[in-house]
Amino acid sequence: MSLRNVCPKNDEYPTEVRLINVSEEKDFDIESMESVQNFIKTSLISHLCPNREKIIESISKYRKESDQILQLCSLFLKSAVCNETPKRNTKNRKGANKKSPTETNLECRERVIVELPRTKFGKPYLPSSDVDFSLSHQYPFIGIAASSKSIGMDIVVMEDRDLHYFEDSFTSWEWSEIKKDINQFYLYWAAKEAYTKLIGLGLSLEFKSFEIRLPSNAKWQLIRKEQNGVFFQVQIKTSRETNHFSFLFYPMLGYTFDACACVCCARDFKINVQCIKMTDLIDWHNGKRKDCNSV
Repeated sequence: MSLRNVCPKNDEYPTEVRLINVSEEKDFDIESMESVQNFIKTSLISHLCPNREKIIESISKYRKESDQILQLCSLFLKSAVCNETPKRNTKNRKGANKKSPTETNLECRERVIVELPRTKFGKPYLPSSDVDFSLSHQYPFIGIAASSKSIGMDIVVMEDRDLHYFEDSFTSWEWSEIKKDINQFYLYWAAKEAYTKLIGLGLSLEFKSFEIRLPSNAKWQLIRKEQNGVFFQVQIKTSRETNHFSFLFYPMLGYTFDACACVCCARDFKINVQCIKMTDLIDWHNGKRKDCNSV
C-alpha cells in the first residue's frame, strides 16, 4: 500500500472538513470561568437560538472552561452543516453545477442556531438528509467532517500516556505494530475511532473486535511533514469480512503536543480542509460574515 493523492470520479461534493484550535481564540480567557460564560451568553443571540436558556444550562454543567468552550464550538459547527445542507440538496435536485457549501452560502444573513437529534448510539445526524457528518474534539482542537457519503473522523492530541492500559483495545497484530511507540498508538487509535464513527457505532463497538492494518509507511514522522495531510488505503478485518477504506491523516501542529485529525471513508474521496476560527463561525451565524471559513 502506498500513500497518494486521492482524486476519485463522480463525487457529487468534496468532503468538507473544518478544524478549530480554540486556544488561539482571543475573545475570551480560557482560564476564567466568568469570561467563558459571558462569551457563551453573548454568542447565543436569543432570536437565533430558540432553546438558548436550555443550551446555556446544558453547557454550564461541564466543570472545566475548556469543555464549555468545546461544547459551544460543537454546537456551531453542527449548526453550520445543517444550515448549509439545503443548498447541497437544492443544487443536486436542479442538476446545476455542484459546488461545495462554502461556495454557495456567500452572503451576509442571520442563520438559526440548530440543535441536532442523535441516534440510539449517540451519533448526531441531519434529519431527512443524505449528508453525513462526523465531529470530534480533544482540547484544544475540534473539527467536523461533512460529506454526501458516510464519513467518520477522530482527533487525537499526542500527549504522553501509559500505553499499558490500552493493550486490551487492540488485536495482537496491531499491538505488535504499535511497539510501545506513542505516535503509532495514536494513529491506530484515531483510525479505530474514525472507522467506528463511519459505521455509526462509535465506542459501542469493541475496538478489539476488528483489526486495522495501516500500511508500513503510515508513520507520524512522515505525516507531520505534509501540511495537506496524507491519504492511505487501509485494510480492515472483521470476523465476517475484510475490506479496504480510505483514510486521511491530517497533522495539526503548533500546540504543546502534536495533534492529528483522521478522516475515514468507505471509498476514495476528495477533501477540502479549512482551519477556521470559532468567532468567525459565530459571526457567520449572526449575519456578520459572508463566509464562516477564516481568511
